[in-house]
Amino acid sequence: MAQTENQSPIGSKILSILFGIGTISGIEKLQEDGEEFFVVEYGEKNVKNYSPMGEKKKIRFVSTEDSFTKSLERFKEKTEAKTFPAKKDRITYFNTILRDCSLDEIVDKVKEVSSISDLAVNEKEKLKKLMKTIEQEASIIYELTSPKSKDFVSKYIEIK
Repeated sequence: MAQTENQSPIGSKILSILFGIGTISGIEKLQEDGEEFFVVEYGEKNVKNYSPMGEKKKIRFVSTEDSFTKSLERFKEKTEAKTFPAKKDRITYFNTILRDCSLDEIVDKVKEVSSISDLAVNEKEKLKKLMKTIEQEASIIYELTSPKSKDFVSKYIEIK
């Protein structure tokens, strides 16, 4: 379920490329005069994480069904293959893509990575993590099992 403007974030599902699906379990100040942080628990990895609230927020709330579908439709748009002066530059670029970002940014990154024909092993791993994030979001929105969410997403995406 997607977070709405006036709804309390406690109990909301969020997504992280690095940690997967999490649930906001609280809000805490780590220092008396400091900013507030979301307390996020990631059950699969048995991890508790603190993420800043406000503009520096590093978590992504689950999309609405409508916005999720619109983002997946973007996979049908033509993508120009991204070019790099050297393979080293490409590897450096793709080492930065696992930051938490919007669904549209994730879609763009999957399109960019999948447009490259000679992916290195670490680039293929990054592509898998990005795809898993999209599949996890589908599993939450449509209440699908992991294999069914993978099938659902694969209908939109053609990976080389």
